[in-house]
Amino acid sequence: MMYRIRIISGEYKGRYIGRPFSGWGLITDPEARENPPVNINGAPFALHATEHGATQFFSANTEGVRTELKALGYESEAVEEVAAPKQNYVKIPTECPHCNAKQEVHVEARAGFAQMGSPQPVVCVKCEKGFEITVPV
Repeated sequence: MMYRIRIISGEYKGRYIGRPFSGWGLITDPEARENPPVNINGAPFALHATEHGATQFFSANTEGVRTELKALGYESEAVEEVAAPKQNYVKIPTECPHCNAKQEVHVEARAGFAQMGSPQPVVCVKCEKGFEITVPV
């Protein structure tokens, strides 16, 4: 299980623990340009305004980091990292031949080379009439 560590009190409440900020290099995150990370004196960490700059910690490592932060006066919490489900489908734009409603059909994605497959039945979301589309297999 992976976690991010967030400060829960004081001036930096809501900020996340991440790598220290050297001040050098290109900052590509617009949020970080307006609200740059703040280095923590006495620790190899910085306080980042968003999760984007936060370090992911294994569950076994979170308590050690949180203990170190507490010794420096920072109260924190471990926030469980929620992995977004992988998108395992492709969207195929199509139009109903009956009512001309434009819609996207979600088709399971498959690895390998795409070849034109046999016609697949589809039901229109607007008129609820069936029609067929040809999708890659």
